[in-house]
Amino acid sequence: GRFQGAALRGHTGNLADLRIYASGLTQAEVQAIMSDSGEAEFRIIAIDYDPAGGEARLEWTSRPGEEFSVESSTDLQNQPWFEIIDSLPASSDSDTTIYTVTGIPGGTGRLFFRVRR
Repeated sequence: GRFQGAALRGHTGNLADLRIYASGLTQAEVQAIMSDSGEAEFRIIAIDYDPAGGEARLEWTSRPGEEFSVESSTDLQNQPWFEIIDSLPASSDSDTTIYTVTGIPGGTGRLFFRVRR
């Protein structure tokens, strides 16, 4: 909505797709969003953990040209999220991106991951 004089003019109707971005989009990004068939909803597909090797393999949906950051936390409520990698480019030849987190110390309890687009 917006103010017009003293009156608040709100939106009347339905919104089918509302998106908020941290920065402005380029014309190519807007066109890619407009032409998206909705087939590749952004989500983590798999997490495979190898405690012996101290690694976790993450796989999520993506499109060429996107960039991601991966973060981890040991507690979803009280602990901060720690950045593992920033500006990871999407796979250019697939509709998924795979990243392997290495160096997970032995004896690590619960470990949560999040991927940001």
